[in-house]
Amino acid sequence: MKSNERHSASRIKAQERMQLVLNMRLQGKSYRTIAAELNVSVTRAYRIADKAFANLCLETQEKTEKVRQQEIARQDYMLSCLWERIEQGDTKAVDSALKIQERRAKLLGLDAPTKVDQTSSDGSMSPQPTVDASRLSDEALEEILKARQCDDG
Repeated sequence: MKSNERHSASRIKAQERMQLVLNMRLQGKSYRTIAAELNVSVTRAYRIADKAFANLCLETQEKTEKVRQQEIARQDYMLSCLWERIEQGDTKAVDSALKIQERRAKLLGLDAPTKVDQTSSDGSMSPQPTVDASRLSDEALEEILKARQCDDG
């Protein structure tokens, strides 16, 4: 067997193992259980799962970007179809164009975040500060959710 063939075979085996570990994690199995079933260390099981989730995340991001680009192309086409009517002063065409532009701004994240006042159940202002959750780490979000669950429960 040539070196390239061995390398390809080991790469395929690694991909299969990552998929297996990913499925095991999705089934709720612990790293210790996965490690025992695959005859690897717990650390190795974690690293395989971590890499599998990172690959999945990257795949999802790439697919999301492709869909986003398709949507932008559709919007460009729709806007080009409306343009002659817009130039003639057709107010319905102008309204449609504005809706297309609003959607594009959302897709591209061009709009500033919307501030939402937090109110309590009686309608009074809540003393909690407004936070842009998109800037928080997953760990920080988990801590906030835990704290809120304690407050609610």
